[in-house]
Parts: sequence; structure tokens; C-alpha cells
Amino acid sequence: MNVLEQINQAGIREALRLLDRESRRRCSAQTVLEALSQAGLEYWVRGPLPTGTSTPSQWEIDPVVVAAGTSEASTLGDPLLPGILLCLTCVTLGASGTRTITYSTGYNSTGKTTIVFNATRQSAFLLSVPDQTSSGSATTYRWQLLTSDEQATFVTTSFVVAAGVATAATTALVNTPGLSVNVAAGKTYRFRAKVLLTVDATSGIKLSMGGTCTATAIGFNTAIFSDTSHNIAAASQETALAGAVSYATDTSLWAEIDGVITVNAAGTLTVTNGLSTGTTAGTVNFGSFLEITQLA
Repeated sequence: MNVLEQINQAGIREALRLLDRESRRRCSAQTVLEALSQAGLEYWVRGPLPTGTSTPSQWEIDPVVVAAGTSEASTLGDPLLPGILLCLTCVTLGASGTRTITYSTGYNSTGKTTIVFNATRQSAFLLSVPDQTSSGSATTYRWQLLTSDEQATFVTTSFVVAAGVATAATTALVNTPGLSVNVAAGKTYRFRAKVLLTVDATSGIKLSMGGTCTATAIGFNTAIFSDTSHNIAAASQETALAGAVSYATDTSLWAEIDGVITVNAAGTLTVTNGLSTGTTAGTVNFGSFLEITQLA
């Protein structure tokens, strides 16, 4: 019985042990590779996932490397064998860069066709599975999303640094350090932010959403709460980036921002802040966060 027959009979549990034994017997490299491929066990770290079309044929870890300021695209072809495990992981991401991985057959039961990488260390795990059968034998295969950092809903969260950050010292809106995420062109996201604030009673605070991206459409509401009265101190509904709400009286506040954006030009989506009046800066405190979920 050759090594391939042994693996087929032993199954995945014993396959690696058998391959290790056979490799020590100095069987040909081609025999080992053939056995691994047919058992769905060939596992290797390939070079960076290329843009364009790629069809992984064995167990792989494919690093995703994204250049700064680019909206890159890759396409996965249908797998040729069942049981192939594919790990995609973002190892390098330039500023405002994104990589969209498209699989036209669909990754899951809802037919989702894209995964967007917009932060380092994001990963997605996929498995090749039978797509349809003919007379009991699989004839085609597809990629099934097993899990990802985004848990198939593609969430990215960015936290303010532990010590907190200063707000603007002017009424002009500026980016809030730490509360920014990359978004891809043509995609629709829900975003939600909670901003914990300590401000000057006179200068107060102004809040909005901005960044380097542009919007085909956007709608969001912002509510500022007083930590003194525990009531809504100010609120607004906005239909454009930079639409803001202001408040000045209490010094301990928190704000909630909730909305949806369809992105025109890729870039960053950022919580922005300024002063209601005056020049006395406040602080965005630790515990503030921005979270996005890709909807389409």
C-alpha cells in the first residue's frame, strides 16, 4: 500500500504522522506533495496575495500587503478540491489603504461576495466545500467563510489612547486621534461612536463625522448627554459629513453618534471635534471608541 492509499484510509487525523514517516523513508517529494494535495493537507505560507485572480490549491496562509493610499482588489477563483483551508491575514497596511477580496460565488448563505481588509492583523479563514452534487459525487467546490476578525459582519474598532487626547482649541473641526477607520470605495457601512468628554463650561464641544473619504450618501444622528442631569443636552440629525452639533454648559459629557454611509472615494472615516465657542480645549477620555460594520 503506497503513502497515498494509506492517507486515504487513515484520514486526516493520521495523515501528518504518515507523511512524516514516509518523508523520513525518503520517498519522492512529488509523492508527498501529491498525497498532501489529495488529502487536503498541503499547508504553506505563500507570498503576498496578488491583486487580480488567485486560485489556492492547497492549505495556505496568504499575507495581504496593501500600499498606502490605494484601493486594491483581489479575486478568488473556485477551489479545485474539497478540504482546502485558506487563511488570509493583513500584515501590512499603508495609510488609507484597503484591499477588497471578491469571490463571485459567495462566501456564505446570504451570498456575500466581498471581504474588505482595512486594518492590520485582520484575518479571514475559508474552507473549500462541495457546491453541488451529481450522482452522489461532488462536481464543483466553493469557498465557505468559517470565521474572521469581523465575524462575517466586518467590524473594525479603534480606541482612543489610554491617557485621553486633547480636543481642538478652536471652533474649527479637527480629527480626533484614535477614532478613525479606513473605508473602501463603493461600500456601505453602519458606524457607531461613543465619545467620553471633559470640557470647559464656556468653550464646550462640537462633534461631527469627517475624514478623508467622501460620501455618496450619509445619514447620522449625534446626541450629547450631560453627566450632571443625565439628560440629552443637545442632538442633531445630519445628512452630510461635517454636519455638527454643539453644546456648552456642563463640563462632564458623553456623546453617541450612530449612522450609515455609502462611500464614494475611499479614505478614513473619523470622529471630528471642535469647540462650541472660545479657545479652551477639553479632553476626549479613555473608553471612547468608533466601530463600523460593513453592510454591503
